[in-house]
Amino acid sequence: QELIQSIQDIFGGRPQRTDDEILKARQERAAAMAAQSEMSEEEAEENLLRDDFKRAYFQKLEQRGIGAFPITERQASSVRQVRVYSSIELKYLDKEPEVIPVHYSIESLEYELASRVMKLTTRQKPIVAFFDGRKPPAPPMNPMNPMQRPPASDYEGITNYLNQFFDVRSIAIKETDSFDDLVKRLKDDARREAGEEVGDDSPDEPLKPADYKLIKCAIVAQPDQLETRQIYEINRIASLGVPTVLLVSPYSMDISQQGQTQGLPLSLIFPGLGDMFRQWGLELGREILASNDAGSIQMRRMFGRLPVMMDAPLPVNVAAAGRDAIDQGSPLTNRIQQLVFPATTGLRLLEKTLEKNGIEWQELARTTEESW
Repeated sequence: QELIQSIQDIFGGRPQRTDDEILKARQERAAAMAAQSEMSEEEAEENLLRDDFKRAYFQKLEQRGIGAFPITERQASSVRQVRVYSSIELKYLDKEPEVIPVHYSIESLEYELASRVMKLTTRQKPIVAFFDGRKPPAPPMNPMNPMQRPPASDYEGITNYLNQFFDVRSIAIKETDSFDDLVKRLKDDARREAGEEVGDDSPDEPLKPADYKLIKCAIVAQPDQLETRQIYEINRIASLGVPTVLLVSPYSMDISQQGQTQGLPLSLIFPGLGDMFRQWGLELGREILASNDAGSIQMRRMFGRLPVMMDAPLPVNVAAAGRDAIDQGSPLTNRIQQLVFPATTGLRLLEKTLEKNGIEWQELARTTEESW
């Protein structure tokens, strides 16, 4: 059996070996092994074939994301390290299989299985509307570089991860790019898929509250200096029953390499959602929080002339960690071991207003006692 070509062979320009070359090399090795032992050439060749099969099989497992991990095996008078496999592969029709490389706890296994089954069997990914309040504006069109990339978002890593399970649609919450416009586009897409003709001259039907269920979740990230119309749209989409996640703070911290050279500057921003929150029954804090049990950040330190990246505590990275700080009874947070809230001012619940509005609330995470 031919092994997968190594990286060294590929970059070295060495061609893939033919079956005759593999057979000849194996027979030569078997003859040399037989000459140095009591086994026959046939037995030596069988052992080599078995070893080649194992190596090829393990290489293919690694390519599928399945790897071994060490565990300690204790017996009465000995302790040894053994490598074991504890992986699950799910296949459905002709889709790319989903692999759970390793599972450590039965509590998380149900979620791991369910999320991958959903990913494999969902015909169309659920729609997530994502608003990035501080994404840099796109530069003007450059004819000399028509393929230039748009400016990167601070949330690019998050949206790339979400795209595995959801169809993430960026939205500016402005004219021609509002929640209503997104819902109309989704309805038109559904009509096209059903074989109906959709054009610019199609009648514009008024949207119904049920139409907004086409958006499975709306995420409003780091809003800053929102226009009145944008605040209205956010309030309206949440009031229509679309699950809405708001990542909001009056401060923003630059932890990029450029920001580190400037001492991790804190910027004051203006979300503009204070009145809306108070009407709901919530209130953002005014002063930035800090904690002795804070998160950390990779900082560059010089050891002589050698730069080294090291973990450094950052008090304004307020952390919530452990069962006492994170609700383990909620399906939203029961798999989360730690949350970090950078540059946050915290949240206060106005319980009487919440009750008046008929809004139920649940505290999912809180800071530790050593916070101020």
